[in-house]
Amino acid sequence: MLPYLTLPKSISKKIEGKNLTLDTLGASDSSVYIFDESVLKIEKTGDNANHEAEALQWLCGKLPVPQVLAFAQENGLN
Repeated sequence: MLPYLTLPKSISKKIEGKNLTLDTLGASDSSVYIFDESVLKIEKTGDNANHEAEALQWLCGKLPVPQVLAFAQENGLN
């Protein structure tokens, strides 16, 4: 799956055994992995990532935005 990353258990359980594609189109420094029904975004820890997750959670049900299935901070990454 992602052998070079040690993911938090809350994240790895959700993507275990699923096929992935690396998204190379984005312009940010984030790593984005596309699964059949979900997306995993990995970026350096910072206020932007925290605000993005909080904003998506708040907007869910109000506007058509992606649902945040899990959010974790570990080893300097979100």
